[in-house]
Amino acid sequence: MKLETELDLADLRAVLAVSDTASYTRAAQKLGITQPAISRRINALEQSLNARLFRREGGGFVLTEAGTAFCERATQVLELMEQLPQATSQAASSPRGTVAIGVPPTTGEILIQHLIPEYRSAYPGVFVRIEQGYVNDLFDMLMDKQIDIALLNGPFNPSAVDLEPLFHHHLGIVYPIAWKESSPLDGNPMPQSLTLAQVAQLPLLAASQNQSIRHLVDSEFRAAGLKPNVVMEVNSFVLQRSLVSVGVGCMFMSRTVVRDEHCEKLAFVPISDSKIIYTLYLATRRAGQPTLAAKLMGRMIRKSMERVVDWLNAPLGE
Repeated sequence: MKLETELDLADLRAVLAVSDTASYTRAAQKLGITQPAISRRINALEQSLNARLFRREGGGFVLTEAGTAFCERATQVLELMEQLPQATSQAASSPRGTVAIGVPPTTGEILIQHLIPEYRSAYPGVFVRIEQGYVNDLFDMLMDKQIDIALLNGPFNPSAVDLEPLFHHHLGIVYPIAWKESSPLDGNPMPQSLTLAQVAQLPLLAASQNQSIRHLVDSEFRAAGLKPNVVMEVNSFVLQRSLVSVGVGCMFMSRTVVRDEHCEKLAFVPISDSKIIYTLYLATRRAGQPTLAAKLMGRMIRKSMERVVDWLNAPLGE
């Protein structure tokens, strides 16, 4: 059965406003129209659709099952309408606008050094904005549409984003270079590799509890029946690295840290009986269509990552 229903964008916005506010009055205020006007519009729409979109509950209005289905599609329609002008201009010219990328410390910094000059040269009409943070913050920014692309570290599998592994790297111990000659292991020189039991004897500067690297490390110690010697908790990679460089303790991280030109006071040692694998993912939102600038950024990240992986001598993600 075909319904002869004519909808306009104002109908969609009216229903979504009532859904967001649970109130015809607040929805009218949000849209800058009168309450009777929004009531008439929704009543006419319900009659045209032959379905109730809202029902009263607890002093407000909540969506019916039909209303929920309507709102899901109305949101998609409005998003597509917002994308029309940009999609049209993109088809007629080179990419413009803004692309925002979120990167983690260390590996993200190394990648950006290779990526941004090349991207800026290829697409000078695009303004690039870079946000640095840890996985939870970057994920929130991605879902809130504050950034278009995120590089996410660690074990991470949320259903709301598409994840493409870029590479995997093994965590070891980054320590003060002075420990090479005299380490906390009974004053002996630092060995060429450590067991997890030996790591448990070292003063550890741990990442904060909300960081994925901390979850990985804690899980590994628990599985081995060991307890790390955490002497300090630091919610900043830069501070961790600085404190390690002056001899306060050691930290879990990949060998990328000691390949930084500013880290001549640090050294790296692998862990022989434990493989703590940290993965860097390219993450994009599943909902919505990425801009051309974002698509091109993702493509260039993959190409740049190949060069970075060669430099880091780490295996590419499969």
